[in-house]
Amino acid sequence: MTVQGLHDIADLRLLLEKQALRQSMESGDMALEADVVRAHYMLSTVEERLIGGDMSTVNDWVQQDWEFHYATISACASPSLMTAHSMAFDRFIRYHMLVLEFWGRPAAAQHAELRELVIARKIDPALELLEMHIRSGVEHILSFNRVPD
Repeated sequence: MTVQGLHDIADLRLLLEKQALRQSMESGDMALEADVVRAHYMLSTVEERLIGGDMSTVNDWVQQDWEFHYATISACASPSLMTAHSMAFDRFIRYHMLVLEFWGRPAAAQHAELRELVIARKIDPALELLEMHIRSGVEHILSFNRVPD
C-alpha cells in the first residue's frame, strides 16, 4: 500500500463508479430511489453516532458506506461493471482501514447531497459530487501519514 497505489485505486474507483452511477440514474426506477433512501438512512445513523463521538461504530461506517454507494449504482445493468467496481471499492476501503477515522460532517453532508441528486436524477451534479467525495476521502486518508510513499 503506497500513496501512488491509493491514487491509482481512487482513479479506478472513480472511472467505474461514475459510469455505473450514470447508468443507474438513467435506468433506475422507484426501487433505486427506495434503496438509496434506505441505505442513506442506515449510513446517516452511523455517521451521527460517529459525529457524536462514538468511535466504536467506525467499522459499521465502513459497511454502511459501501451499502450506500452500492445502492446509488444498483440500477446499473452491467454485471461486469458492478463486479469490477466492487473489487476497486474493496481495495480503496483497505486504505480507509489504515486510518480507521471517520472524516465527519463533510462526508455526511456529501452523502446526503448525493442521495438527493440521485433521487432527482441530476446526473452531472451527482458525478461532480462523487468525484469531489472520493478525492476528499483520499486527502483524508493521506492526512494521517500512515500510507508509505
